[in-house]
Amino acid sequence: MKTHIESTFSSANDNVELLATQESWDPFPLPSRHKSDGIDFVYGIRTVGGQGNPTLREGLAIYIYSADSSMTNSAFCNNDGDLLIIPQTGRLNIQTELGWMMLHPGEIAVIQAGIRFRVLLPDGPSRGYIQEVLGVHYDLPELSPVGSNGLALPQDFQSPCASFDIDNSDWGIVYKLAGQLHLCNQNHTPFDVVAWQGNLVPYKYAIEKFVNLANVEKDPADPTVYCVLTAKPKLPGVSVTDFLVFTPKWITACNTFRPPYYHRNMSTDIMGLIYGEYGGSSHKLEPGGGLSYEASYMPHGETYETWRHGTTRELAPERICEGTAAFMFHISVPVFLTKWALEGEGAGRRHSHSSQDEPVDSFQPHFLGHLEEVNLELKAAGLPSLTSNGAKR
Repeated sequence: MKTHIESTFSSANDNVELLATQESWDPFPLPSRHKSDGIDFVYGIRTVGGQGNPTLREGLAIYIYSADSSMTNSAFCNNDGDLLIIPQTGRLNIQTELGWMMLHPGEIAVIQAGIRFRVLLPDGPSRGYIQEVLGVHYDLPELSPVGSNGLALPQDFQSPCASFDIDNSDWGIVYKLAGQLHLCNQNHTPFDVVAWQGNLVPYKYAIEKFVNLANVEKDPADPTVYCVLTAKPKLPGVSVTDFLVFTPKWITACNTFRPPYYHRNMSTDIMGLIYGEYGGSSHKLEPGGGLSYEASYMPHGETYETWRHGTTRELAPERICEGTAAFMFHISVPVFLTKWALEGEGAGRRHSHSSQDEPVDSFQPHFLGHLEEVNLELKAAGLPSLTSNGAKR
């Protein structure tokens, strides 16, 4: 079955590539009725990027979906990994073998590998994001000194109640195995499970219930303090991926730079905006579903204008991210991007942020404006002073 799904993320696949630049996309378009006979959730999935291979049960994949039709007498079963689904426009009414979940923009759902489900669109066209993890499950992060009452609280996660249908009509089940879709037909509904027991069950979570934690005195906290779910590695160490959210909160730290620092980090950052406004990088994401990508170990951060404002303004407690829900996939490995995401028809308009495109002349190292003050302190300490070219004298 022909799809826009990629499953092998390596240099051996000509349909993917590694980029060192910072990339961002405008909202991915919704299906156009006059160009489409109807696209359901499964056939509206497009791969943005990933790492690893499902046959090895190692890695992850990032997708967007854009659909305008409900799944009728059809279901989907992903045998490769667990799916984290984030609707951005339009509700998803998801029927699983274990019951129903109504998913609103601003909520997320996790459906584990091997569970059959279908997606109905009560509001018409819908668009959103998906992250798939291979060989591991999503779990709550370790809270350590925070204790049991911080971040995403276990009681705020909801699982479906058992539900079953009596339906002996013809159904088609699409199975994803090793990134390939396979169709199986049967003469009854797959949603005829009368009861179930166990703890490997789909669930949903409302992002607005996240409990924000932050430093209240010194520098801003590391962004992983905003972690809702993590995919733990098979071996102890760095997580496969962390799912972070950015929601309304107070910031109170003083004598610091409050926006995200200009920095490098080992993680690949892929960020999306569900609604509202969010900065956090040199390209402002659009309300309505923009996406950004920042490669592992590559420098990124706010614009020079944001830095200048953030370092000269008077700091007082303030409320930020009002009316906003943004998220980030904090991925511990380099991510290959698909040719479709970079140049394909139907992808959102892409903005590449290479160093050649930046107005580098506008960036001024303000440390040099304080050399006289620094040299006085160095002299008082009996140390050599600095010159404007960095040499000591």
